[in-house]
Amino acid sequence: MTVKASYDHAKSWPVSRAIEPGPSGYSDLAVLRDGTILLFYEHPKGMTVARFNMEWLTEKR
Repeated sequence: MTVKASYDHAKSWPVSRAIEPGPSGYSDLAVLRDGTILLFYEHPKGMTVARFNMEWLTEKR
């Protein structure tokens, strides 16, 4: 499962960060009032929720 971000209405995707390696399925995103991003997704072991924020997503590695 990889999360990507676009700053130009999906013309390009300059930000990309892996949440979990391997296959994944159905997913949904929600953003809480405090800026926390919730990612609900399916993977081979079941369903899970990942929590992160834009700082984590965009930090240089």
